[in-house]
Amino acid sequence: MSIQLKKLFAETAEVYQLKLLAGTAGLDNEIIWVQYTEDIATSNFLRGNELIITTGLCSNDKTWIGNFIEELIARKSAGLIVNTGKYIQPQELDEKIINLCNIHKFPLFIMPWHIHLADIMQDYLNRLFLATQEDNNITELIRTAVFEPEKIKRCEKEFELHDLLKKSFYMVVFNWQNTTVNKKWETFLLLQSRTLFNQMKLDYIIFWQKNMLIMMIFSVQKELLEEITTKAFSIYDKALPHNKTRCGVSSYYGNIFRASDAFHEAMMVAAIPPAVLHEKRTAFFDELGAYRLLFAANDKELLKKIHDSLLAALLEHDKKHHSQLYDTLRIYLFHNNSLKITADIAFTHRNTINYRMTKVRSILACDLDDAVTRFNLMMAFYIADYLKMAV
Repeated sequence: MSIQLKKLFAETAEVYQLKLLAGTAGLDNEIIWVQYTEDIATSNFLRGNELIITTGLCSNDKTWIGNFIEELIARKSAGLIVNTGKYIQPQELDEKIINLCNIHKFPLFIMPWHIHLADIMQDYLNRLFLATQEDNNITELIRTAVFEPEKIKRCEKEFELHDLLKKSFYMVVFNWQNTTVNKKWETFLLLQSRTLFNQMKLDYIIFWQKNMLIMMIFSVQKELLEEITTKAFSIYDKALPHNKTRCGVSSYYGNIFRASDAFHEAMMVAAIPPAVLHEKRTAFFDELGAYRLLFAANDKELLKKIHDSLLAALLEHDKKHHSQLYDTLRIYLFHNNSLKITADIAFTHRNTINYRMTKVRSILACDLDDAVTRFNLMMAFYIADYLKMAV
């Protein structure tokens, strides 16, 4: 897993006499490993998000350190500690290098020569191990709350120990429905998400479940969630431009006992067809109106019967005659029975729409101006959308 660079620096700067020269904006980076290296050629083995330590042993001129840093930036390393005093002097890290690190938000530290590399590396790797262990423990607790809610009572002491029992939260799910996200991209997107959330000063837990990136975000205003998801989409679309994800956000819950409900809300709304949301990529459960009633219905067969009893005749007619009565009726009902608006949306002449609606009235044998009839038919369309989500 990972640990935030800012946390490491805050806790160990005094012990190892670390001084931050540049790249303050990158302190929110997550690091996955601490790597000692002296040779630019070995940068091919870096995977990204490593904290690099060097003494400059292989430096043969004053351009070496600048070239070294450029290569580390290209390899998406999390930062660099230069052990100065023998091979590289602090003054060699000049304004050009400082500007380079600031532009790329690349943290650059110096550490005096008398500090032993073995000490800081052992300490940092121990901290990384303990942070990973803690993160795994918390993640497993949340997985239990989400996927095995019946066990929460038995784990109550552990939830309380980690201050999770009564924290208010939103559940956010990013769902890559039509693709498989491999381990490499899972790790990358997870680390990028952590860095983003660190920058936004969020209290969160995040983990993968199949092709879903699941986030529990604590004590945050709903207005901020739009900003969070927008920034997250920017990261994910850049990484996987051909595999667009969708996002679902649950209601706001006051304790961990509702984590499973929150997850299912977020998961289901993330699967809503784009057309229903007017192509919006983020769906909030609280804004779904009548759809929320359907989430409480466990009997999907009953829902399908209700839908079919009201609208199956139109679907059969459309299939037999290659017509569009079902879709036309939907537009008509959801736009206040307006022939003009229906014609505009369907890109069809008003007279054609009028003919179709006459046909609909005949097939369904109903009065579309009657409030109860309109409600029932609109609910049937809501059911159709819901059943697509619930597959």
